[in-house]
Amino acid sequence: MLEFINRVCEAGAHLIFLTARSAELKELTEFHLRSCGINTDIQQIYYSREKGECLKSIVLTGGFKQVVFIDDMEHNVVSVLNALKNVCAVEAYHFHKYK
Repeated sequence: MLEFINRVCEAGAHLIFLTARSAELKELTEFHLRSCGINTDIQQIYYSREKGECLKSIVLTGGFKQVVFIDDMEHNVVSVLNALKNVCAVEAYHFHKYK
């Protein structure tokens, strides 16, 4: 995971974490990310159950032209694709750890 994070940063890309967890679980979320080798001090974490609309707001505010979105829930992938279809170039992937 750390190699992936480093490659993203070296490419000048922005890595944003978007979770459906409540912001009240911020410490637990950061603990889980750190246990995967992700230093959340330099990352952006957003808490929202409406991932498509949340990411759309982030993209419009940040002026991003391209997004790659990966999620373990197919309905979030669909939500993001629908929300960003006329906003920017988007690739979205459904990741399932058992496939």
